[in-house]
Amino acid sequence: MQDKLLQVQNGKYESIDKLQKAKFYSNLTKEQYTGTDSASSSSVSMFSVSRDSLNPRLNMITLKNRLNVIDHYRYRHGVQHAHWPHFLMGRVGNMLWKYKFNYAVKGMAALMVVKSVADY
Repeated sequence: MQDKLLQVQNGKYESIDKLQKAKFYSNLTKEQYTGTDSASSSSVSMFSVSRDSLNPRLNMITLKNRLNVIDHYRYRHGVQHAHWPHFLMGRVGNMLWKYKFNYAVKGMAALMVVKSVADY
């Protein structure tokens, strides 16, 4: 404190008020300075707007990491597991197109069997 008073006398700080303000702001943490202190805010949010607002590159990296984690858990068993109806219809359609004549012959045979059973 004596060092600070000497700085006031030497002219670094023009008044005691400025000295008190300088002491106040020098003792603040980063969260208190930006206003995201958990004691001052009523709700805690993991998506803090003002926490990293001075570093947009860090914001971008944090956002990319969050999106990668979301995609990891969405597709943890693979994309085919997550979107199985799309891949199932694709495989069935491919098989129908590839073996269309084989399925047509089998369908006609099944129809003849059903008709003969119905006539019997």
